[in-house]
Amino acid sequence: MSDELQTAASNPQNQSAPATIMDFFIKIPPIVRKLFLIVAALLIFQIPLTLVKELVEEREYNYKSVQTNIASAWGEIDPLIRPPQYDSLFPHHYSMSVELFPEVRYRGIYQTVTYKANIQQVIVFDIKDKKERMISWENRTARDVVVTVNGNPVPVSKAENGYKFEIPPTENGKVQCHISAHLMGAQSILFTPYGQLQVKGAWGAPGFEGSTLPFKRQIKSDFFSAEWDFSHTMNMSNAVVKLHLPGSDYASITRLLRYGTLFLIIFFIAFMMAECFCKVEVHSVQYLINALSPVLFYLMLLAFAEKCGFAVSYMISTAVVIALTVFYARMI
Repeated sequence: MSDELQTAASNPQNQSAPATIMDFFIKIPPIVRKLFLIVAALLIFQIPLTLVKELVEEREYNYKSVQTNIASAWGEIDPLIRPPQYDSLFPHHYSMSVELFPEVRYRGIYQTVTYKANIQQVIVFDIKDKKERMISWENRTARDVVVTVNGNPVPVSKAENGYKFEIPPTENGKVQCHISAHLMGAQSILFTPYGQLQVKGAWGAPGFEGSTLPFKRQIKSDFFSAEWDFSHTMNMSNAVVKLHLPGSDYASITRLLRYGTLFLIIFFIAFMMAECFCKVEVHSVQYLINALSPVLFYLMLLAFAEKCGFAVSYMISTAVVIALTVFYARMI
């Protein structure tokens, strides 16, 4: 058995196999080897880019959790304002005006927007008989609710899902009610699409969502107002007024991470072109080391954005990456 192994080891064909593979790689043009290196590096660098993306998602999750905790301690998150009704019927005429008083709350590096709301509702019920009617208003978080019926105040009592009050007997078929209340909420406020609606507040970055946008709106740097006319249509989604907070930059960083691979491709091609123009051969390991700076760019962008905002963080991270790349290229 040992003689056979010695014979196989002394075979010239077996000894030339490693040399043949090495000769094959040596015969590959340098530019092709660099292209193979770039493709392999792009695959390798998907790992750190994925880790950075997961870190951004984790920070964004923590940010939203803190926002929810602050908002829950303050009031209701995204409260829904519905019109009062009796016997499951909505009013014959309904209009509501809401004035918001926003305020930014902080916890550590995170922040969220809360608000106080003054609600004024004018309701007209078309009642055919003279008996008393119990009106229910489904809103559990409203405070300081005051109701007047035909100009006269009526007592208001708590119900399971909100408040209720009685309309006294009247000769007139139409009964006009006025409801005044206060509300404490956070982030946004929702409305059932019915009747006429007017919302205003001291906030310069509102957002309007729903199947119907306001037909009239005015937005300034520190104030906004908007008006809707739903024409008693109940088959639409809720109207939403969001109080956007420009301090959240995680979405911008996530969008930028989608171009991470393209960023690396441009980086490698630029480095390879500089190598060709300067007539200096750069080792493959130096390619990989220098390509770490684009990955470092995203880490710095995330770190500085939580303190300085996205624009300032982008400029700082870009300047650092350019300085590192230029310094390392000069050293090479």
